[in-house]
Amino acid sequence: MKVMTLSIKKPARSRTIIGMAVICLITPPRLIDSIQDQSDSMRIVPWIVLIVVSATVLLGTFFRAMQQPTAMQLCDGAIRLNGREILAKDIHRIMKAGYFRPVIGIKPYGTWLVPVHLCFRFADDEDRGMATIVKWAEENRVKVARRPFASWL
Repeated sequence: MKVMTLSIKKPARSRTIIGMAVICLITPPRLIDSIQDQSDSMRIVPWIVLIVVSATVLLGTFFRAMQQPTAMQLCDGAIRLNGREILAKDIHRIMKAGYFRPVIGIKPYGTWLVPVHLCFRFADDEDRGMATIVKWAEENRVKVARRPFASWL
């Protein structure tokens, strides 16, 4: 098999972006109420931590989704993805989640979640990309499943 190169992007994670944006909008009034209460100064610490964490996750997810497409190479017995090579024998399953703009996750053996660097969507033709990766998986005896999967933020 020759080396196949496909254009991929990081998934948008719109649910994470919306959820963190809602938290960032709802939390400041609670923080202001805690500051005005002045009965216990330790009540403001959890609100500050919540705002900082949610804003960090929001910005990180947003900037990751805005990154330029990269290349994934399918070789004999390996996938080169984001500067890393994953051997077919180390892949437990390739999973596809979603119908419109599906997200692909490559789950290695010994992990519970799909690592963030192995989670992507096709930048161009999703149908051709999915057909290519399914063909590669069949040739290398890797399971392919259509199911939702969990990954790190």
